[in-house]
Amino acid sequence: MKCLAPKGSVDVQLLKSSNALYLKKLGKLIAENEWSYRSRELNTSEAIGRNLALIGPRLILQCRYGVPPFTRKFISDDSIVEMSTAIALKKNFLLQKEIGWRYYANGEWRIVPEVGQRQAI
Repeated sequence: MKCLAPKGSVDVQLLKSSNALYLKKLGKLIAENEWSYRSRELNTSEAIGRNLALIGPRLILQCRYGVPPFTRKFISDDSIVEMSTAIALKKNFLLQKEIGWRYYANGEWRIVPEVGQRQAI
């Protein structure tokens, strides 16, 4: 039985530093056995099977495999870590579009309200 993590992701380090012993052990096994995958090179029809599981961003896995009742795969609602990230830039920052594109291309995006629709804190 194998559990693959995205190559180069922080997932394995997060597992290894977890307070939960079973997650710590899983992270150690993934690192020792080099159980990793590159999303673009993964054969999606064979990726999740009887003896193979994947760790990855929930949204990406749901896009690839579907959501109930339109999938035959189980995608857990569990999270290794919850993180909120943002980039703050000057309004007329020269490379704003380039940074936005790279942020989006890496999958580090989330739908957020426009800046003009700020909410009171």
